[in-house]
Amino acid sequence: MNRVFAWVLVLLAISSVPVSAQEQTDVIVVESDRDKVPSTTQIVRALSKEVDGSIPRFQKPVCPGVAGLRLPLATAIVARMRENIEEAGQALAAEGCTPNLTLIFTDDGQQLIQELISKSPRIFGLLTAHEIGKLKSAPGPGWAWHATVAKRADGGPVADPTGIPPGPKPKGSYSVPNASLSRLSSPVRRDIEAAFVVITVDAISGLTVRQLADYATLRGLSVSPNLIAREILDDSILSLFDDRTNDRDPVDQLTSFDRAYLSGVYSGNAGLTYRQKTKLIAQAIERSERD
Repeated sequence: MNRVFAWVLVLLAISSVPVSAQEQTDVIVVESDRDKVPSTTQIVRALSKEVDGSIPRFQKPVCPGVAGLRLPLATAIVARMRENIEEAGQALAAEGCTPNLTLIFTDDGQQLIQELISKSPRIFGLLTAHEIGKLKSAPGPGWAWHATVAKRADGGPVADPTGIPPGPKPKGSYSVPNASLSRLSSPVRRDIEAAFVVITVDAISGLTVRQLADYATLRGLSVSPNLIAREILDDSILSLFDDRTNDRDPVDQLTSFDRAYLSGVYSGNAGLTYRQKTKLIAQAIERSERD
């Protein structure tokens, strides 16, 4: 534990971590007719968190890193994550880069998160006390959160005249000079600046490099829940640990749904509204299923 924690603190000391972080909820709840099958768009919206009217994603090249495992295994996981990131359509940082998507293996995930909250709270930005409490109390064995920053749709800076501390704001809170307004685009977007995925070591016995890397890729590249209700989505690497807990054979890699979802998130205009973007992601998934 101490070695992993020290490694994370070193990483944070040399990394530029933004001021705002988004917690990932652990369970999704969809209220609908029990006998009615949800549409692809409904599934996508259940999986995708709306922040400032859009879906957060990386804009900078992504650099995956692994802490808490022996070098050969960590290197193999990073290699697989790099393949996944490239396939999703997102730029990769050069080899030897400083990680901005960090997968951490530890003996006790809840304890590690508690220590990070106490000793390096800046990586959690301005999560509310309620959000931090949920993150600390989540049972695991997988946790994830994202540090994000508000940008103009074209990547320029935004101003906040409200006086509300940095972090997600009510719609219309930002001042966005020279923004072009449209029903299909949001003047403000949310860029993921850093992502953290934590997994308890005891939970990885019997799992493959591919499963762990694919799980971390999907949780790191997207702000999505971890535990997926079976009646909503029964084919995703996100259910990796849920499957094992319920004595089901776990998914062995990113599924076609997962790959199409990530490709949809990382394609097209970054300034699309949440509703428009989720429709386009659903269309991409449906095309992939037809193919």
